[in-house]
Amino acid sequence: MSILDRVTVTGADDNTSINDLVQISKRYPWVEWGILASKSNMGGPKFPSINWLMELKKTNEKHRMNISMHLCGKWLRDLCVEGDSSFALELPAVGYKRLQLNFKSLLTQIDQNKLLAALKHLHAFHLLPEIQFIFQYDDTVTSLLETAVDHGINAVPLFDPSGGCGILPEQRSSAKGYHGYAGGLSPGNIHEQLKKIKVITGCSPIWIDAETHLRRSDNSEFELNKVEMFLKAASEYVKYPILINDLIPNDPNEIKTGASFIHIKTQNKYTIVGSAIDATNERDGLAVVVYRNNQGALFVRDKQEFLTKFVLDTSNTVN
Repeated sequence: MSILDRVTVTGADDNTSINDLVQISKRYPWVEWGILASKSNMGGPKFPSINWLMELKKTNEKHRMNISMHLCGKWLRDLCVEGDSSFALELPAVGYKRLQLNFKSLLTQIDQNKLLAALKHLHAFHLLPEIQFIFQYDDTVTSLLETAVDHGINAVPLFDPSGGCGILPEQRSSAKGYHGYAGGLSPGNIHEQLKKIKVITGCSPIWIDAETHLRRSDNSEFELNKVEMFLKAASEYVKYPILINDLIPNDPNEIKTGASFIHIKTQNKYTIVGSAIDATNERDGLAVVVYRNNQGALFVRDKQEFLTKFVLDTSNTVN
């Protein structure tokens, strides 16, 4: 079942608590935070300001979260058209290990020789040591990706036909080697989409990236409750297990009798009846959760498993 080595979540901005990112990373050590970088849009929705990035840099020196930088706008144009890599000096070094080039809108303007020379320069002069470059991919950049790899550049494709617009494709592309998928992924469809992707990829490791459907419908805010639902739903496909102890909530109200939880896969709501200890011989001492559906039917589940398959319904939290 496991095919993911990471799950990228893109779109944190000035309205996002960096400490919340740290706590989520502790629960899901395989999450990668995709940070959108555009010189002219910094401080707006989806594009954090320099001050926020400086705070992220300071925090990440201690906590070492997985981070990728997603280059857009003028910095991207300068790199792809002029071969100018000065963005690497202008952006705070927040500890990103991967750089995504969102160049779908620039495909007809890219100067391949200048771009490849700039990417090699970033390696050679250690501005971005050991960096992996992510190419936003479709059939028109096949030769560019192949040429980059032939030149010794660590480049991998991200398949997203919508170019960051959050639209599900009619079908997913297949590829050899390490690659990623994006486009329309959400907490509600991730299980179904990963089943389809697994048919294409088999057991080869891949990653996925989500952005649009983890924000408010008006695009004004990155919603961390949706992020957690998405990560929990994707967790059964991850090659590296969740640290279960980190999933146990610090707030006792989150597992309080009467609290409402949502099943990630079905989106059905359940109410907590209480906690208990299983006394069956082979399960003696196991902590379990007792819960019921809207029709009153009772269910019992291993507490650790419950916390990976359900998320607190924050619209109906018991006070």
